[in-house]
Amino acid sequence: MKKIIVNSIICLLTFIFPLLLLSQKLPIKPGKISMEELTMEFCPIDSNARAMIICDYGKSYFTYSDEEGF
Repeated sequence: MKKIIVNSIICLLTFIFPLLLLSQKLPIKPGKISMEELTMEFCPIDSNARAMIICDYGKSYFTYSDEEGF
């Protein structure tokens, strides 16, 4: 009986948990770096910068309810 319950829980976690994970669609394809970006000698915005972020993307939000809070 315990084995059936454990197997049922594992199946639920295996098949339902990935559905709960939502990812954001990236505006660029990872790994696609242009030759211009590779050969860049300095950052055009700040010539003293040691690194430059090519793409920074993300969304976040908070839902507040008077009854439950955050």
